[in-house]
Amino acid sequence: MDEQHAPTAPTDPGNSFEPVELVHGERPIPDAARLLRSQVLPAAVTPVGSIAAPVALVAAGVLTRGSGKSGLFLLPFFLVGLLLQLWARPRRPGIARYQDGMDAAIIRRGALRRGTVPREESRAKSAGVRSCEDLELACLLAGTLVAVVAQLFLWGAGDLWPTLVILGVMCVVYGVRAPRAWRYLALLHDR
Repeated sequence: MDEQHAPTAPTDPGNSFEPVELVHGERPIPDAARLLRSQVLPAAVTPVGSIAAPVALVAAGVLTRGSGKSGLFLLPFFLVGLLLQLWARPRRPGIARYQDGMDAAIIRRGALRRGTVPREESRAKSAGVRSCEDLELACLLAGTLVAVVAQLFLWGAGDLWPTLVILGVMCVVYGVRAPRAWRYLALLHDR
């Protein structure tokens, strides 16, 4: 094939007709309100558990206030919250792999810019799956950030400052993505 007739890559990945492989593509994408309702309990487990467990242990005399060990409760309750999140989330398709390195965030950005979701169902759903993941992670990170801040103020757990900085950055990143994800899911369900 000579250079004049060689196929060219699409300039806007959101308009490409390459299918995205979905696992259980027949499942619907949940709307944002339903998704957030399912994430209340998983997001609340980390702050409530990581605050209540040290309080109970201090009250029982097992742990002393200011011992610096209250931060140890963050990881187990974060993992419990993560497991609850996986269990509680509404059923939806999964993404097997993207064709030609396509990213659902690019598809979502293009759809929000144009005001319409892609015509191809697999591309629209892949961006919907990514939007669901972004909202779920934003909820879990927000709950964990509340837990870390509470640990710092209640117990003076000064060793949690690096964790606070990392979580703060992650919350900013997903806090920026969350409104886009919400708008895309609204756009997807309005079509």
